[in-house]
Amino acid sequence: MSRNGINDGLKQGQLQGVKSGFGFSRMESGLKKGLVSEPGIHNKVQDPTLLQGSKKPTCLWIADFATATGAGATITAITQLIPGATSLLINSSPTYQPPYSGLGGVYNNRSYIDINSSADSIYTNSSTLGSGKTEFALMMVFRLSVTTQRTLFYNVDSTISSTTGDIHVEAIGGNKVRVTFIGNPTSTSAVYETYDPLLEGTHHWHLLTVKCRLYQPGGQGSEIEIWLDGKLNMAPVTTTFGGSTSTFVGNTFVFGNNAVSSSTAGGSNIAAALTLDYWPNSSEQMRLENFFRWYYGRRF
Repeated sequence: MSRNGINDGLKQGQLQGVKSGFGFSRMESGLKKGLVSEPGIHNKVQDPTLLQGSKKPTCLWIADFATATGAGATITAITQLIPGATSLLINSSPTYQPPYSGLGGVYNNRSYIDINSSADSIYTNSSTLGSGKTEFALMMVFRLSVTTQRTLFYNVDSTISSTTGDIHVEAIGGNKVRVTFIGNPTSTSAVYETYDPLLEGTHHWHLLTVKCRLYQPGGQGSEIEIWLDGKLNMAPVTTTFGGSTSTFVGNTFVFGNNAVSSSTAGGSNIAAALTLDYWPNSSEQMRLENFFRWYYGRRF
């Protein structure tokens, strides 16, 4: 092939690279941008522990900061990583599973908590979280340990009956996630579930984001969003939600079960969880999700 032919080919390849995002660049830069296991450039990552004021999270825990260090050991405490936020309590006997490589281990050699009985849970030492607020968000790194119905998160007040703003996040049969959000009046609700089934098994971990608000700026359905591994993934089951100007009552956040006492829905594996008392915009959501992608070395 002639030199002109080679040059023409390089020019065409460079133009094609512009279209695809893989234009000619320094090898180091290309590697940094091309690694699948990295979330992107560092300034698109938000460390949640550094957020202040109205953007400060209400809760962040990561399994690597539990008291237990032995495989299968019962945890007695886990560190609240948000400065000044409410402490976390343990119900029953969830166990610590240490970092290890291979099937079953969390990405990047991180640990996880095995909510391995019907009574196990991690919950906040406060029943006033979200009080007076109209928005809420949850981010969680988890995997399915069973294919039957198991609770991942429950935002519940002290009453047994449904209360406006109650949020129930659960893994259901068919390897899907379902979110139930109680409206006003409490006879109304928004129930959505993921339409794209999760991969179940010992080596499939997922990043879940759930956002809820007690009003509907875009009409029916705009009160909730479910994001799974970076994709909006939700289909309606019940859409009778009554939007209102009500606020959340004081609630306890329960991770891994459907109540603090008399719980019945343990059985999940959770590596980390974060809660906010606001609806993060797309940029804020991406940066916070990227924190988990960075921490676990996985794009999800």
